[in-house]
Amino acid sequence: MSALVSTMNRKRNQKVRGRKTLRQKTSNGNSIPMIEGNFRQIHRYRFKATAAYSGSISSVELLGVPGMIAASATDLYPFTKSARIVRVEVWSPTATSSTPVDLVLTWAASDRTPNARVMDTSINVSQPAHISAKPPKDSLASFWFQDTDVELFTLICPAGSIVDLTMESILRNATSAAAVVTVTGATAGLTYYGYLDGDSTHLLEPVGRSTIF
Repeated sequence: MSALVSTMNRKRNQKVRGRKTLRQKTSNGNSIPMIEGNFRQIHRYRFKATAAYSGSISSVELLGVPGMIAASATDLYPFTKSARIVRVEVWSPTATSSTPVDLVLTWAASDRTPNARVMDTSINVSQPAHISAKPPKDSLASFWFQDTDVELFTLICPAGSIVDLTMESILRNATSAAAVVTVTGATAGLTYYGYLDGDSTHLLEPVGRSTIF
Protein backbone atom coordinates (compact mmCIF):
# COMPACT_ATOMS: atom_id res chain seq x y z
CA MET A 1 0.00 0.00 0.00
CA SER A 2 2.81 2.40 0.91
CA ALA A 3 4.54 1.65 -2.41
CA LEU A 4 1.35 2.51 -4.30
CA VAL A 5 0.96 5.79 -2.42
CA SER A 6 4.62 6.64 -3.07
CA THR A 7 4.19 5.98 -6.81
CA MET A 8 1.06 8.16 -6.99
CA ASN A 9 2.80 11.01 -5.15
CA ARG A 10 5.78 10.80 -7.49
CA LYS A 11 3.55 11.00 -10.60
CA ARG A 12 1.66 13.93 -9.10
CA ASN A 13 4.89 15.80 -8.40
CA GLN A 14 6.07 15.16 -11.96
CA LYS A 15 2.86 16.67 -13.33
CA VAL A 16 3.22 19.74 -11.12
CA ARG A 17 6.85 20.22 -12.18
CA GLY A 18 5.75 19.83 -15.81
CA ARG A 19 3.17 22.58 -15.44
CA LYS A 20 5.70 24.90 -13.80
CA THR A 21 8.19 24.24 -16.58
CA LEU A 22 5.56 25.01 -19.21
CA ARG A 23 4.61 28.29 -17.54
CA GLN A 24 8.24 29.28 -17.23
CA LYS A 25 8.93 28.59 -20.89
CA THR A 26 5.91 30.65 -21.89
CA SER A 27 6.81 33.62 -19.73
CA ASN A 28 10.50 33.57 -20.60
CA GLY A 29 9.90 33.53 -24.39
CA ASN A 30 8.62 36.36 -26.53
CA SER A 31 6.39 37.68 -23.76
CA ILE A 32 5.44 41.00 -25.40
CA PRO A 33 1.84 40.36 -26.50
CA MET A 34 0.39 41.33 -29.84
CA ILE A 35 -2.04 44.25 -29.71
CA GLU A 36 -4.76 45.46 -32.02
CA GLY A 37 -3.51 48.11 -34.42
CA ASN A 38 -6.83 49.94 -34.67
CA PHE A 39 -8.08 52.43 -32.10
CA ARG A 40 -11.55 51.12 -31.28
CA GLN A 41 -14.23 52.42 -28.94
CA ILE A 42 -17.83 51.66 -28.00
CA HIS A 43 -20.02 54.48 -26.77
CA ARG A 44 -23.68 55.31 -26.23
CA TYR A 45 -24.62 58.61 -27.90
CA ARG A 46 -27.81 60.52 -27.02
CA PHE A 47 -29.98 62.72 -29.24
CA LYS A 48 -33.24 64.62 -28.85
CA ALA A 49 -35.84 65.31 -31.53
CA THR A 50 -36.41 69.06 -31.80
CA ALA A 51 -39.38 68.33 -34.11
CA ALA A 52 -41.26 65.28 -35.34
CA TYR A 53 -38.93 63.15 -37.42
CA SER A 54 -39.68 60.71 -40.22
CA GLY A 55 -36.73 59.77 -42.37
CA SER A 56 -33.68 57.62 -42.95
CA ILE A 57 -30.35 57.41 -41.15
CA SER A 58 -27.36 56.71 -43.38
CA SER A 59 -23.83 55.47 -42.81
CA VAL A 60 -21.96 58.59 -43.90
CA GLU A 61 -23.99 60.68 -41.43
CA LEU A 62 -23.08 58.45 -38.47
CA LEU A 63 -19.34 58.89 -38.99
CA GLY A 64 -19.65 62.44 -37.65
CA VAL A 65 -21.41 61.35 -34.44
CA PRO A 66 -18.18 60.55 -32.45
CA GLY A 67 -16.77 63.96 -33.38
CA MET A 68 -15.18 65.98 -36.18
CA ILE A 69 -12.20 68.32 -36.17
CA ALA A 70 -12.49 71.67 -37.92
CA ALA A 71 -9.63 72.21 -40.37
CA SER A 72 -11.06 75.56 -41.43
CA ALA A 73 -14.21 77.63 -41.18
CA THR A 74 -15.89 75.37 -43.73
CA ASP A 75 -14.30 71.89 -43.53
CA LEU A 76 -14.89 69.29 -40.81
CA TYR A 77 -13.07 65.93 -40.79
CA PRO A 78 -14.56 62.97 -38.87
CA PHE A 79 -12.34 61.16 -36.38
CA THR A 80 -14.03 57.87 -37.29
CA LYS A 81 -12.88 55.70 -40.18
CA SER A 82 -15.49 52.95 -39.88
CA ALA A 83 -18.25 51.95 -37.49
CA ARG A 84 -21.11 49.58 -36.82
CA ILE A 85 -24.38 49.95 -34.93
CA VAL A 86 -24.73 47.95 -31.71
CA ARG A 87 -28.22 49.10 -30.60
CA VAL A 88 -30.80 51.84 -31.11
CA GLU A 89 -33.16 52.78 -28.28
CA VAL A 90 -35.93 55.39 -28.44
CA TRP A 91 -38.32 56.93 -25.89
CA SER A 92 -41.22 59.14 -26.89
CA PRO A 93 -42.65 61.93 -24.78
CA THR A 94 -45.75 60.89 -22.83
CA ALA A 95 -49.07 61.07 -24.62
CA THR A 96 -51.48 63.95 -24.05
CA SER A 97 -55.23 63.38 -23.69
CA SER A 98 -56.22 60.45 -25.93
CA THR A 99 -53.82 61.10 -28.81
CA PRO A 100 -51.53 58.04 -29.25
CA VAL A 101 -47.78 58.41 -29.57
CA ASP A 102 -46.03 56.14 -32.07
CA LEU A 103 -42.42 55.01 -32.53
CA VAL A 104 -41.34 53.01 -35.59
CA LEU A 105 -37.86 51.77 -36.50
CA THR A 106 -37.26 49.84 -39.71
CA TRP A 107 -33.90 48.26 -40.54
CA ALA A 108 -32.78 48.56 -44.16
CA ALA A 109 -32.33 45.40 -46.28
CA SER A 110 -33.77 43.09 -43.63
CA ASP A 111 -36.96 41.90 -45.31
CA ARG A 112 -36.18 38.24 -44.59
CA THR A 113 -36.07 38.59 -40.81
CA PRO A 114 -38.93 38.87 -38.29
CA ASN A 115 -37.11 41.78 -36.62
CA ALA A 116 -37.09 44.06 -39.65
CA ARG A 117 -39.45 46.55 -37.98
CA VAL A 118 -40.05 47.36 -34.32
CA MET A 119 -42.89 49.59 -33.08
CA ASP A 120 -44.52 50.81 -29.91
CA THR A 121 -47.53 53.00 -29.18
CA SER A 122 -48.52 54.73 -25.99
CA ILE A 123 -51.74 56.51 -25.01
CA ASN A 124 -50.69 56.70 -21.37
CA VAL A 125 -49.97 60.16 -19.96
CA SER A 126 -47.42 58.74 -17.51
CA GLN A 127 -45.51 56.16 -19.55
CA PRO A 128 -43.73 56.87 -22.86
CA ALA A 129 -43.59 54.60 -25.87
CA HIS A 130 -40.27 52.76 -25.96
CA ILE A 131 -38.37 50.62 -28.47
CA SER A 132 -34.97 48.97 -28.19
CA ALA A 133 -33.49 47.02 -31.09
CA LYS A 134 -30.26 45.51 -32.37
CA PRO A 135 -29.58 45.27 -36.11
CA PRO A 136 -30.93 41.95 -37.42
CA LYS A 137 -28.47 39.47 -38.86
CA ASP A 138 -27.52 40.27 -42.47
CA SER A 139 -29.20 43.70 -42.41
CA LEU A 140 -27.02 46.55 -43.70
CA ALA A 141 -26.75 47.99 -40.19
CA SER A 142 -25.24 44.75 -38.85
CA PHE A 143 -22.06 45.23 -40.93
CA TRP A 144 -19.17 47.64 -40.56
CA PHE A 145 -19.57 50.71 -42.77
CA GLN A 146 -17.30 53.50 -43.98
CA ASP A 147 -17.80 56.87 -45.66
CA THR A 148 -20.27 55.69 -48.28
CA ASP A 149 -23.86 56.91 -48.31
CA VAL A 150 -25.88 53.79 -47.45
CA GLU A 151 -29.26 53.85 -45.71
CA LEU A 152 -29.09 51.83 -42.46
CA PHE A 153 -32.53 52.35 -40.94
CA THR A 154 -35.55 54.63 -40.96
CA LEU A 155 -37.05 56.21 -37.88
CA ILE A 156 -40.42 57.76 -37.08
CA CYS A 157 -40.72 59.60 -33.76
CA PRO A 158 -42.54 62.68 -32.42
CA ALA A 159 -40.97 65.90 -31.22
CA GLY A 160 -39.36 65.57 -27.82
CA SER A 161 -38.28 61.96 -28.32
CA ILE A 162 -34.94 60.75 -26.94
CA VAL A 163 -32.83 58.53 -29.19
CA ASP A 164 -29.82 56.57 -27.90
CA LEU A 165 -27.39 55.12 -30.43
CA THR A 166 -24.79 52.63 -29.19
CA MET A 167 -22.05 52.40 -31.79
CA GLU A 168 -18.65 50.75 -32.09
CA SER A 169 -16.20 52.84 -34.09
CA ILE A 170 -12.64 52.63 -35.35
CA LEU A 171 -10.67 55.86 -35.34
CA ARG A 172 -8.51 56.94 -38.23
CA ASN A 173 -4.88 55.90 -37.82
CA ALA A 174 -3.57 56.70 -41.28
CA THR A 175 -3.15 59.72 -43.50
CA SER A 176 -5.71 58.57 -46.04
CA ALA A 177 -8.22 61.14 -47.20
CA ALA A 178 -11.22 61.50 -44.94
CA ALA A 179 -14.77 62.46 -45.81
CA VAL A 180 -15.28 66.21 -45.57
CA VAL A 181 -18.39 67.75 -44.03
CA THR A 182 -18.91 71.28 -45.32
CA VAL A 183 -20.25 73.90 -42.91
CA THR A 184 -20.02 77.64 -42.30
CA GLY A 185 -18.67 79.46 -39.29
CA ALA A 186 -16.53 76.74 -37.71
CA THR A 187 -13.41 77.60 -35.71
CA ALA A 188 -10.30 75.78 -36.90
CA GLY A 189 -8.98 73.33 -34.31
CA LEU A 190 -12.26 72.86 -32.43
CA THR A 191 -14.27 69.63 -32.23
CA TYR A 192 -17.89 69.48 -33.33
CA TYR A 193 -20.40 66.63 -33.16
CA GLY A 194 -22.85 65.59 -35.85
CA TYR A 195 -26.60 65.19 -35.74
CA LEU A 196 -28.02 61.68 -35.91
CA ASP A 197 -29.76 62.73 -39.11
CA GLY A 198 -26.50 64.17 -40.43
CA ASP A 199 -26.22 67.45 -42.29
CA SER A 200 -29.69 67.32 -43.86
CA THR A 201 -32.69 68.01 -41.64
CA HIS A 202 -30.86 68.65 -38.34
CA LEU A 203 -33.77 67.50 -36.19
CA LEU A 204 -32.03 64.82 -34.06
CA GLU A 205 -29.45 66.91 -32.26
CA PRO A 206 -26.74 65.59 -29.92
CA VAL A 207 -27.39 66.10 -26.22
CA GLY A 208 -24.63 67.92 -24.35
CA ARG A 209 -22.37 68.15 -27.41
CA SER A 210 -21.28 71.20 -29.40
CA THR A 211 -22.38 71.34 -33.00
CA ILE A 212 -22.01 73.87 -35.82
CA PHE A 213 -25.04 73.30 -38.05
